[in-house]
Amino acid sequence: MDTTESGHVDEAAAESSTLLPFSDDKLAVCLEVLAAIATDMNVVELPAMRNFRKVLAPVSDYMESRKFKGKGRKKYLEDQELRREKEARNIKRKMNDHKYINSATLRRARVEKLNELLEQGKGEEENAFLPLIADGAADESTPTLLLEDGHRPAVV
Repeated sequence: MDTTESGHVDEAAAESSTLLPFSDDKLAVCLEVLAAIATDMNVVELPAMRNFRKVLAPVSDYMESRKFKGKGRKKYLEDQELRREKEARNIKRKMNDHKYINSATLRRARVEKLNELLEQGKGEEENAFLPLIADGAADESTPTLLLEDGHRPAVV
């Protein structure tokens, strides 16, 4: 193949060196016809173009098969929707995992706080009749925003 000074393959030389089952003149006429049809697609629907449509159908099928990763448009879009649903399920599962971890951590902190209250009240006779209720947040150092929306607030 011929290359230009920039090192790129000369397209005209590449086209003429490839053996085609028809002449370059016939190819040029075909391209002219297709260019004319591309400007007015209604021409394809004319009865005189029936044979053209019949001959073009296999080429159209081939070109369609090259799109959408070798699948049809419908199958590609269905697979794309399945991928989106799977990703949404994964995101939801991760959110539920974080929610469970947060609630388990909060529960553990509340139990620890209650145990601290129980330990404080064991030796005191005067507080024996007072109810042992864990009042307030389980962990005073944790901002309440963390408990409300599940995200850590910005440290101020």
